[in-house]
Amino acid sequence: MEIDDKQAILVLKTGNLEGLEHLIRSYQHGAVRMSTFIISDVLMAEDIVQGAFLKVAEKIHQFDEQLAFKPWFYKIVVNGSIRVSKRSSRFHSYDDLVVKKPFFLTDPTPLPEAFAITEETKRFVWASLGKLPVRERAAIVLQHDEGMSEKKANTLNRPPGMIKWHLHSARKHRKEILDRWLS
Repeated sequence: MEIDDKQAILVLKTGNLEGLEHLIRSYQHGAVRMSTFIISDVLMAEDIVQGAFLKVAEKIHQFDEQLAFKPWFYKIVVNGSIRVSKRSSRFHSYDDLVVKKPFFLTDPTPLPEAFAITEETKRFVWASLGKLPVRERAAIVLQHDEGMSEKKANTLNRPPGMIKWHLHSARKHRKEILDRWLS
């Protein structure tokens, strides 16, 4: 029997881990993908997401089941990713991600225009994302990759105006990087 998020949360609140199983199946893939975009380390992203699910199991009683689970969970993942990124003194190149092509970063049904982009361009676009400050990167990932509006992107624990600023600043920085590359 398949359950939805609200039922899974209610089941988890009773202490039954089957509810957590459903949430993991539903959100693990997207959360790892999002965290990887923010910190550029697949293995670390998997650890962050695993820790986020453990936190969900511990703090599920604080969750209001009238709200959507995804933004609450992604808030945990994004904040964990930002914390790890700030603590990490190592730099991970986005070039490595393009070369390794993790399964969740490849589109199984690319659009025709995707074939026109060269590998060099792809690498540069990845590199430009990697050069953005971590909060700007997180804002872009939440809005563009996860399709969250600026209002819903408050998973970054920032007021909507601050999210708009992060997005504006990220677009400006990325445009400057791409303009330098193209000239």
